[in-house]
Amino acid sequence: MLKHLRFFLTTATSFAVGFLPLAAQHGPVTPIDSVQYVLPQDLANGTADPSYYSYGDTITIEGVVTFAPRLYGLSTNRKGTWLQDTTGAPWSGIHVLIDPGAIAYAGGVSDLNNVVKFYQNFVPGFRVKLTGVLSDYSGNTQILILPVESEITSLTPYSVAPVVLPISTFEQNDGAGGQIQQVSTGEPYEGMLVEFQNVSVVNRTTTSNGTRWYWSVQDAQGNQIRIRDVSRFFRNDNRADTNLPGYTFTPPAEGAFLSYIRGIILEYNGYYYLAPRDTTDLGPIVFAPPAVQDVQRSPIVPDDNDPVIVTALVTDDKDSVQNVRLYYRVAPDTTLHMVTMNAGPTPNYYEATIPAQSDGALVSYWIYADDNIGKYTYYPDSFTAGLKYMVKANGIQTIRDIQESPFAGGGSLWNRDTLDGINLRVKVTSTLDPLDLGIVAVQDGTGPYSGIFVRARTGDGISSWQRGDSIHITRAYVYERFGVTYLSDLNYQKVDSGGRPYPPVKGVSIDSLAADAMPYCEQYEGMLLQFDSVYVVDTNADAAIGRNYGEWTIGADTSGPAFRSDDFSGGIPPNFNVDSLQPGMLLEWIRGVLFYSYGHFKLLPRNLNDIAPFAAADTSTNDTTSGLAPWQQRRFVAYPDPVTDRLFIEGVPDAGTRLLLFNQAGQAVWHGPVRRSGIRMRGLRPGRYSGVIYHTKSGPQGVIRFIKVQQR
Repeated sequence: MLKHLRFFLTTATSFAVGFLPLAAQHGPVTPIDSVQYVLPQDLANGTADPSYYSYGDTITIEGVVTFAPRLYGLSTNRKGTWLQDTTGAPWSGIHVLIDPGAIAYAGGVSDLNNVVKFYQNFVPGFRVKLTGVLSDYSGNTQILILPVESEITSLTPYSVAPVVLPISTFEQNDGAGGQIQQVSTGEPYEGMLVEFQNVSVVNRTTTSNGTRWYWSVQDAQGNQIRIRDVSRFFRNDNRADTNLPGYTFTPPAEGAFLSYIRGIILEYNGYYYLAPRDTTDLGPIVFAPPAVQDVQRSPIVPDDNDPVIVTALVTDDKDSVQNVRLYYRVAPDTTLHMVTMNAGPTPNYYEATIPAQSDGALVSYWIYADDNIGKYTYYPDSFTAGLKYMVKANGIQTIRDIQESPFAGGGSLWNRDTLDGINLRVKVTSTLDPLDLGIVAVQDGTGPYSGIFVRARTGDGISSWQRGDSIHITRAYVYERFGVTYLSDLNYQKVDSGGRPYPPVKGVSIDSLAADAMPYCEQYEGMLLQFDSVYVVDTNADAAIGRNYGEWTIGADTSGPAFRSDDFSGGIPPNFNVDSLQPGMLLEWIRGVLFYSYGHFKLLPRNLNDIAPFAAADTSTNDTTSGLAPWQQRRFVAYPDPVTDRLFIEGVPDAGTRLLLFNQAGQAVWHGPVRRSGIRMRGLRPGRYSGVIYHTKSGPQGVIRFIKVQQR
């Protein structure tokens, strides 16, 4: 995964590893609102990149510090703060990071801090000037501070007042269990101090070790915004550069009603977040209604004869629980039905029964609880999305039963459910083998919704699965991780080994994948896809933001629309996208497993065997097709062998023919035109090489194998 964190500055910075620290040298100050501003027409199209500046530009800004950088707890090798203009107008806030790795600085955080005076000068309330590089991280615009000493331009502390806004400015309830990002209204406040009033705590969960809490706040209309634990005050893993002796954070109970909560607005992976700075940003609890927790149903997957028993733990911190009710409705009917939940055999647990429903019925349900002074709560929300299940007369028989979703975002209906008694008969598409994808994917066919990812656990044997193994799964836990559905904690039996996976699916629309069109793309998540006769459109899909994450784009022609491919696999060399590909290159075929990350659907080739013309250079793993393509069987004669200076190839086609040369590790190390006068081999290390002959228009022509290069 480390190779996906690579970042290269554009030439606009002109800084490199090993440069000497600079004295304070700032350019003209650019107002923050000029840097952040996005034209209305761009916002309307969902684009949030700055309109008048580009990622990679070096700029000088000045603003008031709104966050203490020593509290920054997201990382130990980078620290951050925020600056804001005193006007409080839209577009006036921005994230500032001290990140040595991102600017290719030779030292660490402390070394760069000594030059920049980051901790010393960036004191909340002080006005500070800095110079840095404009950058983007998962949709959040930020400035990577350069090794130029910052300047305090005013020692008079200034208190930045939060802008009071509704949550709907940033996220709006979609009515189906999710939130829709509001780019047009939310983007102007990215990086600014914002306050929400009269909100309740929802979706409160923690990690298994309790070091981090995940929670959201919600208004009366069901609009929710997630809380981002940037500050040490809101996390328990001690990544900040400050100690809070004896301090452990626990968020308010789910359902607690807060008079206000304030913090910095930031964007991450397609959502806006609120990042409180310290405990003063968390307003007093107006009241805490009964807390509804540990909601369970039995059976998890009912058939058309099964009533469903719903149980829940309902407690109140100071008062006494009075009424607990279960509400449900059966789609498409919108009628709400109410059943009283009665105390069960276990203290503080209540239960009620939903009658049996017909096969295929989609049931939504909620729990209402109040106490003796009239405080009340709904779980999970105020009659918007609710918890859901579907009646399955035949149980879970296919991956489609798990993957096909009633939600706009494509999340599984069975998210966070353990499915017992299922009957999935699958074949392994990709494995954890170092020369394979590194993610386990399985399929039970080639139709829509027939692929899914599997998370291995220590000792469960999944790490030994090989491509083509037949697996019978009878139990699995389903969960969503960053928009991707996984199975874990399996009960399974390996039925057969040594078979072949399902063949790759062809004919999927590149245009739809390039547009990340839902729900079209979602139906192919986790499936092996193949695209024939496509072109490399761009060798670095993230060049526009000054980064290189190893991704390239492919299209039906050289001008797009372009769909992302990723070098996630350990069987694809680092920098493959820029070392081995070139814009306009024809790929006879490319295949891979469809994945979703950072707002895009992406093709993940499992290794070089999934990419023509590179497949001929990597024969270390089994392929999914029978036999080799004709061009893979066509061998050109190359001489002399060994070669010390010029390599000659017999029978080369006409002009436009090129050679792509690979070392024994399978990495493309040289490419260039094939000439009758020979190909100069200078610069290549001694060793054995193989190659592919391809034509710039008609694609691969054949291979040369095992040419030995010697020093002269």
